[in-house]
Amino acid sequence: MAGEHAQYECPECGKPTLHTRPLVPFNDILHLLLSAFLCGAWIPFWLLLSASHNKYPEPFRCTQCGHVPGHLPGAITMKQHAASVAAKRTAKIDASIRREQKRRAQEPWRRMRQERRRATKAKLAALARRLPGQVDAAMRAAAGKGNDILYHFFQVALGVVVIGGAVLACYAFLIWPWTK
Repeated sequence: MAGEHAQYECPECGKPTLHTRPLVPFNDILHLLLSAFLCGAWIPFWLLLSASHNKYPEPFRCTQCGHVPGHLPGAITMKQHAASVAAKRTAKIDASIRREQKRRAQEPWRRMRQERRRATKAKLAALARRLPGQVDAAMRAAAGKGNDILYHFFQVALGVVVIGGAVLACYAFLIWPWTK
């Protein structure tokens, strides 16, 4: 008999018995002839059928008592099924209630944190609007009248300082905490 065989101890009869499951062959010769006869038009169907073919449609079966592992001897009643579904539904509802209560408990802190962020962003925006004009005026005053070379040197130095500060800030806030 063609198929797959395995030695298991049957949970039903308790004996070590040979379990088998039959093999359902796939007829490649028939598909090859159909492909040749239809000038290759059958090849996509052949590939689709061979990919979806289940070699072993049945699970292992005990050769002594015929028991199939994993199958229950009897079906559960509708009452048992309804009870299990109700228990699962109650557990889901309880979990959603707990999540909602936890979210509501965190609400005041979340609002306060958002308000602080908004205030900080507003202050930074006001400073960013004021700062470029003040820095430019200070550099022009330090360079003196008609000294464009010194003025451009100050601009380059300021750019280096700003970029260096940005790199240090990225390192301090993004990379350094993860290296500990």
